[in-house]
Amino acid sequence: MRARRSILVVAATLGGLGAVLPTAPASAGGGSWISPDRSAYLPAEVAVFQGRFWEGSDEVRLEKGPFVAYLLPNSRWINGLRVPGAAIPVGELTITRIDGGVFRARVAFRVPDVPTGLYRIDYCNDPCTVRWLGDLVGSEFFAIGSTRTEGRLLLQAEDLRFKIREAAYHARQRAADQIRGLKQDLRAAAGREAFAEVRVGELTETLRTTRRALEAERSNVAKRSVIVGGLILAALALLVLLGVAIKRLRAARLDAELQAITRLPASVDR
Repeated sequence: MRARRSILVVAATLGGLGAVLPTAPASAGGGSWISPDRSAYLPAEVAVFQGRFWEGSDEVRLEKGPFVAYLLPNSRWINGLRVPGAAIPVGELTITRIDGGVFRARVAFRVPDVPTGLYRIDYCNDPCTVRWLGDLVGSEFFAIGSTRTEGRLLLQAEDLRFKIREAAYHARQRAADQIRGLKQDLRAAAGREAFAEVRVGELTETLRTTRRALEAERSNVAKRSVIVGGLILAALALLVLLGVAIKRLRAARLDAELQAITRLPASVDR
């Protein structure tokens, strides 16, 4: 029975039995359960359910009794103060104080002839005006079958369904974590992309400015080249003219020297 109680508690936590387990009020405080003496019954057998519960934050109002125990399919609960039409009254829930705020709840009944399936015990006073006694929630689920083998198979099938729901829950949690991680990565990538776009814009503008500066520098260099070329050509022209003039001067000087030499003997003869 502890295994089935763990299934119920964990299933309620996982949300896999959202349609099965109602939201317990604050007075239930997580809940105590009454347990059957067997996990599976045959019709006409006597079933005994009992267990301890605690007073909790609300006073246990025993004077509001008697409290009727109802047999319900495992998927049904007494919601609010309305007893479902599928509920079968099976006897009075006996409440005894054990010590201080600790109580014992017990009910014994002959199992009615109902369809094979999983069932549970819920309770309310008559008429249904007090829904909770301390933190007592109800009973753990149990099986009613035409044979004990059928009952055990029902419990095994429910255990497998729970494991499947638990695995699906964890798979959804892992998928949700992965999706959150991917979303964070996408947001980070979008931020990096926006930053990169700004940097690309800045670099593009810098490149454009650099190109304009280079073009202006080329233009200035071309102008300076033309001027320098002109000066070089002028210098060359001057050098050519100077060379020609030097050659002419040398030629004139040679002519003069030759003439001087050729004239000198004639004057000696005289």
